[in-house]
Amino acid sequence: MTDPLRIYLSGSIKKGAADTRSSDHFWTREDEEFIRQNAGRPVELLNPSKTDIRRQDFAINFGCDLHLVSISDVVLVDARREKGIGVGAEMMFAVQHGIPVITWSPPDMHYRRLKVAGLFGEDLHDWTHPFVFGLSDHVVDDLGSAMAIIRSGVLEHAKPRREQVDTLIKRYRDSIGHPEHIIRERFVDIGGGVFHDVLGGGDEYEVIAGATRHRFMDFLYLPTRTDELPREAMFAVNRWRERRLADRPLQYNSCVRRLAAAAVRALPVSRRVLEIGCGKFPLLDDVECRSWVGLETDPEAVIHLQARGLRVAASAGEVFSEDLQVDMVVALFSMQFAIEAEELALFGRLPPEAVIIFNLPTRDLSLVQSRLMRLRHLGLETNWLDLQATGSRDGIILAGRPTAGERLVLVREAVLEQVIAQWPSGAQNFAWSEPEQAIAPRRKMR
Repeated sequence: MTDPLRIYLSGSIKKGAADTRSSDHFWTREDEEFIRQNAGRPVELLNPSKTDIRRQDFAINFGCDLHLVSISDVVLVDARREKGIGVGAEMMFAVQHGIPVITWSPPDMHYRRLKVAGLFGEDLHDWTHPFVFGLSDHVVDDLGSAMAIIRSGVLEHAKPRREQVDTLIKRYRDSIGHPEHIIRERFVDIGGGVFHDVLGGGDEYEVIAGATRHRFMDFLYLPTRTDELPREAMFAVNRWRERRLADRPLQYNSCVRRLAAAAVRALPVSRRVLEIGCGKFPLLDDVECRSWVGLETDPEAVIHLQARGLRVAASAGEVFSEDLQVDMVVALFSMQFAIEAEELALFGRLPPEAVIIFNLPTRDLSLVQSRLMRLRHLGLETNWLDLQATGSRDGIILAGRPTAGERLVLVREAVLEQVIAQWPSGAQNFAWSEPEQAIAPRRKMR
């Protein structure tokens, strides 16, 4: 029999009847039940608020909590709200003892901000609290994502976080006395005519190295529009993103990715998925599928995925008929790039009930129109969900044949439920619509 996974629940503890903080400051019974139901194996929850000790004895309290951390297999930190010294100490103790740490910290809350203005004279974008970043193996937006990481087994093979902390300390030490590590050129050439904007948030177009560049993802400037980008530039973007994810692991679980995962989960349990442009980060890591096939043109990513034993085609010509017998096609952050006609033609060879979901940038309306026109040419109906109220500059496109109507309804409901659950304050801004209705008003304003 498999030993239960010991999960230490690090978070705030209610300080008596006078503590009137809301329930999202604490681990609740519902949270614990969700963990038991979704961990994928038996678990033993180590909750310090439920230990039978004399609370007046401060030393016993201290020893008890750190003992529980020391015998745990993973520390799960509730950082939805501001925490105190105890949680930080438990995280540091876990790191020093080689115990993985997963931190639950929703976007644009206390420890993560889309923008922090005027911090020491600098505007920070996509900011994460340095100690949350430095002491966490993974930072997730919701409890479901934490469970997906635990089920995936990646924690069992993770590099000890202590080694990564030592690397970050060395990185700082190496910069001392070397101004060039601190004062740099604003635009850094990362290859293929792509430049990294160190400050971020620049103008739509910048003249860099004697040529006009196009802003992408706030921090990159490309030599062309995304749908005209040469392969070498696209691969440079991929390598940059991989380095950035290594420094900022929470970005791996983006808004768009979470919505795509919700869409796949809306399908029957025997779900079959074709993912286009997955890079090294297939959605399979987040959602259980009966079958998964990837289409990826980046040779380095193909080698990486094949080493994991996954079926990956390096071109549309390598996609077999049986690969197309799927329930859903997912294309995250890939449809805005140069897509060969052969790749788009695959949509016309899907089963009649298959659905397609992908995202496109809202600011490139001509690209949106071009992709929609191609889908309609293939006989596919489309729906549009604008995500700008979440802070994202993307819209979601959902497509399928009339014969996929029932499945399209299920997916639309699941995605809308997910986006409203994550941004309840903006619920009135989210609704599926016909693409032309959503895009036409903005075209007139340009």
